[in-house]
Amino acid sequence: MTFMPNMTASTRMMRVLEPLSWRRLPGVIGDVWNVRFQSGGGGHYIGPNPRLVVFLNGLADALHFRIADSKTWQNNVQALYIPGGVPLRSAISDACELRHLDLHLDAGPLLQRMRAMGAPHLVHKPVVCAPSQAVYHLAHVIAEEVCTPRRPNMVADGLVSHSWPRS
Repeated sequence: MTFMPNMTASTRMMRVLEPLSWRRLPGVIGDVWNVRFQSGGGGHYIGPNPRLVVFLNGLADALHFRIADSKTWQNNVQALYIPGGVPLRSAISDACELRHLDLHLDAGPLLQRMRAMGAPHLVHKPVVCAPSQAVYHLAHVIAEEVCTPRRPNMVADGLVSHSWPRS
């Protein structure tokens, strides 16, 4: 059976700026969103599948996240790994445009890959990444492959595999 992501998103004061770009890879659906939030906007996101979200156009100081039942809002976040079933909330304090890459992950193949890396416990743990040039550049290459495929799926799959969270 072909993997299809299933996520519920409720957003407010957001406008999509460009049509969604997406690409299917083995065990992964990658999509790139370009959106504009008004001040006071935000959202609530939850799905049964794990996902990796990477912001591509720099960090907006106005963007804040809260994972699961945390009372703490986090900002200065470049990437997030959200396990399946874990809710994520966003809040926007000032109007901003965001371009981001979502990698929706099939939990079975993800767990196999994480076992091979010796880190299966990370599949169930949210990860927040501060700014990193390596993450930024890798995410841009993956996003370009999602928007304008130029490489075979095997090469693109290798790029995505390098984006998994590490212990």
